[in-house]
Amino acid sequence: MELSVRVLGVLRLGLAVLAAFTGAVTLVVSSKLDASLRAMSNAPLVPDAPVSPSEMAAVFWVTGALAMFLLTTALVGAIAGMGLLARRSWARALAIGIAVSDLLLFPLGTAVGVYGLWVLLAPGSRLFFTPTARPR
Repeated sequence: MELSVRVLGVLRLGLAVLAAFTGAVTLVVSSKLDASLRAMSNAPLVPDAPVSPSEMAAVFWVTGALAMFLLTTALVGAIAGMGLLARRSWARALAIGIAVSDLLLFPLGTAVGVYGLWVLLAPGSRLFFTPTARPR
């Protein structure tokens, strides 16, 4: 059980790093879209323009929201991963919730989600996270 929880904690931290990197890249792309939107709003309207300023604004807001979602997900995943490695009881509940949502992220998230549920819902896992079961 200890090895499985450690592996899950490391996987959770790895996915958090991946989500943070993706969120940061998305945030940079979003800011570049914002700069493009501002440049387009100052330019005279071109009737043949491939994208209107309102469409650019929508893309900017969607990418910005996606970036914030990814960064928040990374933070929560990192907290869960560190809690799993420290064998905190709250981390088990948090990691179960994250594992359920990971099932939708095919293929990597699905694999980690299934593994997380398998480890955290195993018959002895609740006792593994009690304060008395932690090594001193």
